[in-house]
Amino acid sequence: MDASSLELSCVVLDVDRTLIRSVRSKSSSNPYPEHDTDAYFSFILHADADASTKRSQSVSSRSYNTSKPKSSPPLAKTSTVPTPSRPPPPKSEEHYHIYIRPGLKKLMHYLRYLRRDTCVQLAIASMASRDYVEAILLGLKRHCTERKFPHFDVVLTRESWDENLSPSSTPTYPMSVLLERHRRGLARKICLKFKSIEKIAEVLSLEPQCAMQNILVVDDDMGYYDHEDRVSGQIYQIPAWNGPVTAAVSQGDKELELLGAMIQSIVKVGSLKKYLFSRVGSVFKHEYGSKHKNQVKLRKEMMNVLINDIGMEIDEHTAISSVWLFDNISRFCHKDEDDSVDEYLEILFGCIIVYQMYIYDVYPSAHFYRLSFTQNEFWEQVMDVFFEYYVRLLFHI
Repeated sequence: MDASSLELSCVVLDVDRTLIRSVRSKSSSNPYPEHDTDAYFSFILHADADASTKRSQSVSSRSYNTSKPKSSPPLAKTSTVPTPSRPPPPKSEEHYHIYIRPGLKKLMHYLRYLRRDTCVQLAIASMASRDYVEAILLGLKRHCTERKFPHFDVVLTRESWDENLSPSSTPTYPMSVLLERHRRGLARKICLKFKSIEKIAEVLSLEPQCAMQNILVVDDDMGYYDHEDRVSGQIYQIPAWNGPVTAAVSQGDKELELLGAMIQSIVKVGSLKKYLFSRVGSVFKHEYGSKHKNQVKLRKEMMNVLINDIGMEIDEHTAISSVWLFDNISRFCHKDEDDSVDEYLEILFGCIIVYQMYIYDVYPSAHFYRLSFTQNEFWEQVMDVFFEYYVRLLFHI
C-alpha cells in the first residue's frame, strides 16, 4: 500500500479495560501474585482528602462565620489569643496495580512502524486523570522497551473533554414527559464529560471533514460518545478486559492481536471505509468457504421471515448490521448449519434489538450501560413493539 494514498488520519486508543486492567488498593503488594509478573507493574499516586469532607468543612466554616455577631467590639491586642491554624488535610497514597493485556507489546511495535512509515497519527483518549494516564504510558513504555514503543501525538484525558448538561437518567425525553418530570421536581440536570471524534480532530488540527472521517477509535465503552459518533462506523468496540479478576477468561484473550490484524487490513485496502465495505461483502466467503452461498441464502430467508411473516419494518442499514452481528455471534458460539433454523431466527431477532440499542439517540454518558438502557423509553419501546414481534416469532417457529 502506498503510504501517500492511505486514507487513515489517526488511530485513537483508550487505556482502561482496552490496553490494561487497573486495580486500586491501599497496599503495595500485588493483589493477584499468580498473574504473569512480566505483564505487571505498579505505581503510587497521591490523592487529596475526600471532596465531600472538604465541602462539609467549608459549609461548617461559613455557618460559623455568619453566626458571629457583627456588633461585637474587637479585642485588645494584649488579650488576643492566636487561633491555631488547622493543618492541611493529609494526602493519602493510592497504589495502582496494572495488568497488561496479552498482545499489547506486538500491537505497540506495529503502531510504532505505522506512525514512522506513514502519515497516520496516534492518540490516547481516556476519561482518567492525566497523571494516572501518563504513569500508565510510562510503565507500558518500560514494558515494551522505549525503542519499540510508539510516540503518541496527543494524550487526551478527563480534563480535555467537554461537558454536556443531560437529564440525570440521560435519555432524550419528549416534551410532555419533561414537563411532568419538572412538575414533580425530577428535571435535575447533571454535567457529564463525554468523548467526541470532533474534539479529537480539533486537538490533532485535522480541519478537513474527510480527515475527521478517517479517524479510527478503539474503545471498550461506546457510552462516552454521542449518537452521531456511535453510528459513524469509526469506533471499534473492543471487549473490555478484566485481567486477573477473571483469569480463566483472560488467558485466551486475543483481542489486541485481532485489532492489530484489523488495522493492517485497513492499511492494505487504503481506508477505513473501503475496509468496512470489503468486510461486509466478504465475511461469508472468509468464514464459510465453499458453503458461503448457502449461508447467504439462509440469512436472506430468515430476514424475509422477519419482514414478511412477522411484519417487522427493517431498513437496509438494520439488515446489514444485524446480519454482521449475527455472523460474529455464530462464529463465537461455534454454530454450524446443522443447528435449528428456529434458533438462528431468535438470535437474528436479538441482533436487531442490539443494533437498535447502539443507534438509539441518548446523551453520551458514563451511565450508558448501567442506566440509560435500563431506565428509559428505549426498553419501553422494546416491551411495546419488539415484544409483540417476539410473540409472533414464537408462534411462527
